[in-house]
Amino acid sequence: MRHLLFACLVILAGVISGCGPARPLTESEFKGFCYQLTDGESGSGCSDIITICDAYRIVMNTQHDSREACVRACQDIAGPQRRRFLFTNCQVGVEHALGWCLRYCASAYPG
Repeated sequence: MRHLLFACLVILAGVISGCGPARPLTESEFKGFCYQLTDGESGSGCSDIITICDAYRIVMNTQHDSREACVRACQDIAGPQRRRFLFTNCQVGVEHALGWCLRYCASAYPG
């Protein structure tokens, strides 16, 4: 189930990034979107969404060689978070933050 959710988030990120702005997502924009975990009941109890999202600041403050390197950096952060928040209300928040990180990569490293 988690793999299906992740795949859907990656596809959604790709679709949205193709219609998005021509400039990279800023750190402030990333936080504004990422902090808004509004997925209904499934993630509403995640009190750690800000902590989860803030972990991705390093991705935005690092120059990556390519989109693939940026995506790997996002996934490197998501891996430990998935284990930490497994079986909690924040599992949805981890996937939500990863999705926004992937959107950042698509906007900062087009092509």
